[in-house]
Amino acid sequence: FYPVPYVSSIFAFVLVICTVLLFGLYLTGACAEINRIPFDLPEAESELVSGYNTEYSGIKFAIFFLAEFTNLFVVSSIATVMFLGGGDNPIPAWILAKLPLEPISAGLGAFLSPLINDLKLINPATFWAAFWVIVKVYSIVFFAILVRGTLPRFRIDQLMDFGWKRLIPLALILFIVVVFARTWVVCHG
Repeated sequence: FYPVPYVSSIFAFVLVICTVLLFGLYLTGACAEINRIPFDLPEAESELVSGYNTEYSGIKFAIFFLAEFTNLFVVSSIATVMFLGGGDNPIPAWILAKLPLEPISAGLGAFLSPLINDLKLINPATFWAAFWVIVKVYSIVFFAILVRGTLPRFRIDQLMDFGWKRLIPLALILFIVVVFARTWVVCHG
């Protein structure tokens, strides 16, 4: 038999792989939910008539467009908190220890010193957490815009086949694997 720590590290690795796959499933489902390309079946911009948008022009169309982009930011914020660590610094500590950050830190500290010390407007801990959340959210939004400009649109039969025959079974399998792997890591790790 293998030693228990070795098996626990294998299950931990399986959890990491499952989490990455679940992140991809989440992004796919999120794009489908907010009707982004390639899942934008209610509205097809390349057609002669642009679906329900023909009823609206001017500020009404701008409000619909703004609502769609707001939904994209909400979905990206949820992905940031659930999968990317929220406000945690994504750069590992061993890399940060090797970088010469003292001149940058001193310059930034001198620049922000009136806001931090005198006016008490910025709390450094929450400032950096908010900075990393904003960077991660905008990275996901940028990725969604790249997907929109790259992938072709699905037909309705392709979309149904992709969702029902591939995404749902994959999500159920990953759910079962995560439950068993997490139970093993928590109980034996």
